[in-house]
Amino acid sequence: MRALAKLVKPLVPDGLWQRARYWDTQRRMRRFAAREVTHDYGGHALRVRIADPTAALWYDSDWTDLAELEFLRAHGFPCDGRVFDLGAHQGVVAMMIARGLVPDGRVVAVEGIRHNYVTGRHNIAANGVTNVTYEHAMVGEANSVMEITPELNARAVMPGERIYRAEPVAVVTVDAVMHRHGRPDLVFMDIEGYEIRALAAATETLAARPWWSVEVHGDEMIGVYGGTNRDVARLFLDRGYALHVSRDETRFEPLGGLAAFPTERCHLIAVP
Repeated sequence: MRALAKLVKPLVPDGLWQRARYWDTQRRMRRFAAREVTHDYGGHALRVRIADPTAALWYDSDWTDLAELEFLRAHGFPCDGRVFDLGAHQGVVAMMIARGLVPDGRVVAVEGIRHNYVTGRHNIAANGVTNVTYEHAMVGEANSVMEITPELNARAVMPGERIYRAEPVAVVTVDAVMHRHGRPDLVFMDIEGYEIRALAAATETLAARPWWSVEVHGDEMIGVYGGTNRDVARLFLDRGYALHVSRDETRFEPLGGLAAFPTERCHLIAVP
């Protein structure tokens, strides 16, 4: 189906394509039968609400442990640390961090899409996870309001970009999250290409030198916001961080130099 969509999209006016996608999403949501499932997520039995087709694709199966968490534990990350999970979706990763990385610490989960935020809070409560705090906001470059695309895995809308049924959402900077909750020991970030702008505005948090785990979304997606993968890497290298990169989500390797940083989607861990 995705291959067919790629073939058809160039033949359809953008405005019509956006409307078709929006109403298809609405149709699929109306027809979707939500359910509760229990799976093993990295060694933790969790009850998760499958509230939409994306959740069914991502969460309705057992997971192995996240390579990021394995790396952090192997490198002595403190079990009582404070972690920011920015772009927390429906809370599954936040619970894995809370149980498997910082059982004696705290997780602050921030999610911009209200449907995901509500589902995430439900999942946290259903599992009795008491060391996760959930906030509804998008992480960005200013404490303000901006629009996001009307999708289950939305992205930020740039000024002048015309998006059908774009939705307003409150925006917070990483620094504002730190002001409210204290210095993080780790910032875990997955914000659909907007990481280039959010990181550029996170000057105080970068100066506080926590660890970082960032999904870097590739030059094509980050290019929408005026940057590249290597611009993200450079923000850390310029501050003396050591970078480790995973191209396949199974292992992290030391970065040999900026020129070796991938241009496609990848994950990085920045060690202060």
